[in-house]
Amino acid sequence: IAPNTGGDIGLFTMTTADGPRAGQFTLGFYGWYAPQIAGQYLLGQPSSTRYFSHWGGALSAGVGLTNWWSISIAGGGQVTRSGGGWQGGYINGIPLAGPFKITEGSKIRLGTKISFHAENDPDLRFAGWLAGYIPVGNASIQTSNGAVVEALNSGRSDWEWGGAISKSIFTGMISYTLTGFQDNDVRPGNLLRFGFGAEVPVTPLIHVIGEAYYNVL
Repeated sequence: IAPNTGGDIGLFTMTTADGPRAGQFTLGFYGWYAPQIAGQYLLGQPSSTRYFSHWGGALSAGVGLTNWWSISIAGGGQVTRSGGGWQGGYINGIPLAGPFKITEGSKIRLGTKISFHAENDPDLRFAGWLAGYIPVGNASIQTSNGAVVEALNSGRSDWEWGGAISKSIFTGMISYTLTGFQDNDVRPGNLLRFGFGAEVPVTPLIHVIGEAYYNVL
């Protein structure tokens, strides 16, 4: 049992139906790298001109309030940078025409989860969670010509809720994130997420984790 990037007990980014025992504390640190494709800036724009990289780190902590109820918190920083062939694109509802590099704090995730197991099969676990993402205001954004533009993270809170079912080493989950409006009342896409993953113990201290997910914006 270890925290994921959001501070909840899970895999890498997925939440599982497990939780810490009453009085048990969790602590985690993650670094991540996620190349992505921005939304079209011009109609018919090739995806090769909208490539950008996204990386950062997160520190998390959690505690089991009871054997079935836990809370967690996670926060960190992130960098978003345009690729070499960047010709413009939309990220989180923000149009970015020229090359850019953005350094900002990630929203702080404060979450709670309830987990339980089937009476006739303790290995069949269920969980539901609710989390809020609290914005932080320490963005530093600079484009290729030195102009300062708006932060990619909105200045308003996001809300996430979801559920997971775990059996043995496997987990399936579904979640929905309601994103906050940007300052100009442009809302980035909400996120419906389906995921499936597994955690395979190799030794008592080494586990192999894999996950696959599908996002609907």
